[in-house]
Amino acid sequence: DIIFDLSNKPEGMYFLAQGVGIYFHSCSPPIGAAREDKNGTINGSTSSILPSLFPKKVRSRLEVQLLQTIVESGEHLAEPALWVSSWRHRGQLQSTLDARAVLVSTDQLFKVLQDYASAFADAILYA
Repeated sequence: DIIFDLSNKPEGMYFLAQGVGIYFHSCSPPIGAAREDKNGTINGSTSSILPSLFPKKVRSRLEVQLLQTIVESGEHLAEPALWVSSWRHRGQLQSTLDARAVLVSTDQLFKVLQDYASAFADAILYA
C-alpha cells in the first residue's frame, strides 16, 4: 500500500509503528548516496524506474533516478509537515506486508496543544 506520494497534500508526520516501509525519493540524500543504520548496514540503493504512481509532471520525464531507503518500525517521516504549511512530500512511502503507520495530524496536534500552554510553547521553540 502507498502511505503517501508526491501528489498528496501532507497531513502531518508519520511514524512507522510496525513492519517495514520503502521510501522512494529523488533528492536529499543525493542520488547514489545511501544511509547507514546503527549497525553500519547500508539501507539505500539507486534504481532507474518510471514510477507509475507519481504525478504526470514527474512521469513525463524520460527517466527518474530514485533512491530507495528502508524505513523501519519506530522511524518517522515528514516531520516538517507539522511546522511548515507549504512543505510538500519529496517522495513516496510504500508499506510492506503487515506494516502499520501512525499519522500525527497537523490539525489535531495544534488543537491538542492549544489546551496545554507549556507544551504549546515548547512546540513553538522546537519548530
